[in-house]
Amino acid sequence: MILEKIELLNFRSYYGHHEIELRANGHASNRPVTVVGGLNGSGKTSLLDGIIYTLLGVVDAFNFMDEVQRRGSGKQVIDRALDGIINREARDQGERESSVALHFSEPDGNRFMVQRAWIYDPRGRFKNEQLIVRSGGTDLTEDQYGDFLKNRVPPEVVKFFFFDGEKIQDIAKDEVGDSVVQGINSLLGFHKLDALKADMDKKQDEYRSQANKRNRQEEELGEFRAQETKFVNQIRESEDKQVDLEETVLKLASESRELLDELNQQFGGEGASPKEIQRQLSETEATVRRLNEDILQMVDSWIVPAMAPKLLTELNTQLAAEEERAQWEEGMHRVQPQRERLLDKVFGERAPESTPPLESSQADFLCNRIRFEWDELFNPPPPGIAKVVLHDFLSTEERRQVQSKCGQTLRSGNRDVRAIFNKLDSAERLVNTLRQKLEAIGDGERVTEILERKAKVDKQLGEAEQAWETIKRNIQAVSTDLKDIRRQIKNKEEDLLESGRSDEKANFVRRVKKAIQKYQEILRPKKRDEVAAHLSDMYRHLARKEDVVERIELDEETFRPKLLDRKGGVIPLHSLSAGEREIYALSLLWALGKTSRRALPVVIDTPLARLDSEHRSTIVKRYLPQAGPQVIVLSTDTEIDHQYFQLIEDHLGKSLRLEFDPLTERTTVSDGYFVF
Repeated sequence: MILEKIELLNFRSYYGHHEIELRANGHASNRPVTVVGGLNGSGKTSLLDGIIYTLLGVVDAFNFMDEVQRRGSGKQVIDRALDGIINREARDQGERESSVALHFSEPDGNRFMVQRAWIYDPRGRFKNEQLIVRSGGTDLTEDQYGDFLKNRVPPEVVKFFFFDGEKIQDIAKDEVGDSVVQGINSLLGFHKLDALKADMDKKQDEYRSQANKRNRQEEELGEFRAQETKFVNQIRESEDKQVDLEETVLKLASESRELLDELNQQFGGEGASPKEIQRQLSETEATVRRLNEDILQMVDSWIVPAMAPKLLTELNTQLAAEEERAQWEEGMHRVQPQRERLLDKVFGERAPESTPPLESSQADFLCNRIRFEWDELFNPPPPGIAKVVLHDFLSTEERRQVQSKCGQTLRSGNRDVRAIFNKLDSAERLVNTLRQKLEAIGDGERVTEILERKAKVDKQLGEAEQAWETIKRNIQAVSTDLKDIRRQIKNKEEDLLESGRSDEKANFVRRVKKAIQKYQEILRPKKRDEVAAHLSDMYRHLARKEDVVERIELDEETFRPKLLDRKGGVIPLHSLSAGEREIYALSLLWALGKTSRRALPVVIDTPLARLDSEHRSTIVKRYLPQAGPQVIVLSTDTEIDHQYFQLIEDHLGKSLRLEFDPLTERTTVSDGYFVF
């Protein structure tokens, strides 16, 4: 994996936007080194922090790199770091965002970008941190980018690839710290095996729990099947009752129709009793009398006023149209002040002057045009309004009173005389029909008997139909319960089948866990020996000839180092010089990277500060060219000086220089190294 480009925006001393290209001249295997030169305070450490902060986030960076957590005094340290990310000048100018973007390419050709942005409030205090991960031109979701980053750059291993040369000696101790052990385990893949074993333990407990549930599941299945049998019997009994009720309903309905036919034969009626017919006759005779009285009143009261309905109708229509016109005109007058206010705002003394100023004739034309278009909003007049006002002497209230009086007169005088006589004729014919029915019925004993029988049959029919509907609803309800219980039976049978296999699955999981443990037992010493062999080779490759370390052994669990001389004697790490311990630390990092086969870029800040000249030459010639697929060295002019620059020049793919202007407090980036 190659870091092709770094983009910085208002990050610490990097004011504004900077793009640092790292892919010039390609990254051939014989030119993996990029040297970034800068004097102290020029922004080298800020560049390293920007890479680490972007990959981990500031809080995790302190946690995994320095074992500092955001609580207690650690919270103050991290909060100060967060507040100090944004460039001070940019913050003072109102900028409220700082960001770093890393552009990577992978061996398969895929490219991805990781960007962290730090947002600040209006007072310049840190507000929140935002992460964007883009792969193949697509932004990953929050659910995706976590695993994406962890699979490529696990947080536990960052300290082994991106580090400060002056701090790397922390891992060169006789007793290896927990964080280093965790990082080594992660780098070599042991943490995944531990996680897999934990998952197997969880699954084993789950399957054992399922096996213990089997007896209870069998009891529940028996209860469900008993309920199923009960529901099936209920449905059968209800269906038998439903069949019997259907026969009863058909029989009663047939008898009711026969009785109705006999009634119709008796007096062609609708099955009414003599008493009911007599009641209808009395009501109809009363109707005849009332209609006769209405005819007499009509002659006395409104025959004459009804003779001029056309005049009243025309008057009423004219008054309504005049009322509509009055409302239309009132609407126009009501908005006139608004038109004048608009004209005053546009053309009045306090109106803003146009550029160029309008001439008097132009202003008059526009003013008249606005008045005309405003008035045209009310044209054409609404349909139905009066074209000529004939009764302008009437007020609105008086006009409404006249309309009301016309309406009353028209309503009282527009009765349809023919309709009244038709009603009278129909009522008299009905009186004759009812009298004939009464004469045909005679004493009505048979009719009364039929009516009583029909009423009884209809009652029984209604009760039978209601009982049939009740049984139908009960069958539907029980059928739903039966369907639900059968679903539960199916689920319980599947659970039983699954729990029946749980013992088998638990044994399988146990075997898998045992295999993982066996694999770990084989893999851990193998990996330990591989790391130790690479470590020994690199250390001997970098150390001076007179150094007496013959080989280095590592503890299988803790990776505690044991340096052995030619006679097998132990050489404590703390007895080595600072330069020798740094060589040991660099050798360990190289060995871990080579053993893990994780092709991450290596970024080293101040790699030679604690080394003497001979060790510096060895590190430059032998370590840096093979430290990783890409090696970015952040150095001062007194570390990679002219001599060491020449030693590494054949492996150099890119050189850059950081320059800090103390007056503007800004860092700039340019191609090329120091001019010696």
